[in-house]
Amino acid sequence: MLQQTQVTTVIDYFNNFIHHFPSPAILADASEDSVLAQWAGLGYYARARNLHKSAKIIMQDYQGVFPDNIEQVVALPGIGESTAGAILSISFNQNHAILDGNVKRVLSRYHQVKGHYGQAQKLKQLIMNQVLQTKLSKAALSFANNQFSLKRIESDIREIYESCSKL
Repeated sequence: MLQQTQVTTVIDYFNNFIHHFPSPAILADASEDSVLAQWAGLGYYARARNLHKSAKIIMQDYQGVFPDNIEQVVALPGIGESTAGAILSISFNQNHAILDGNVKRVLSRYHQVKGHYGQAQKLKQLIMNQVLQTKLSKAALSFANNQFSLKRIESDIREIYESCSKL
């Protein structure tokens, strides 16, 4: 739900969705129409369909337990490397890169990378060498998704915020 949507917008949708589908089993057993009805207003309906499909796979292939292996998570519908890395880093405390556009922007600003962050060879090296650290990944993601507001960021990213020269 948080992809392309601000946290404050998602909270009520999330709470309502969890109220209707409090477990993977209940979500997997629901009709697609009921899932889409609870998703209404968020847009990106393919995400709701993929979440529904993933719940069915988790119930069928993993006995209702979310997989903790990167390859298995990436194999779920609609989950790419960055999302899988975020899930496993946050939920299972594993070391995986979280490489969404916001994180790349934060790292490029922090390290003063010139040019577009997606094209810079230096940033690619930074991602390989530093983003794989779970704490930095979580901090950069939190920082990027909290609209660069010092009052709203976690303490473990204060140093990143204070040393950014181009905010």
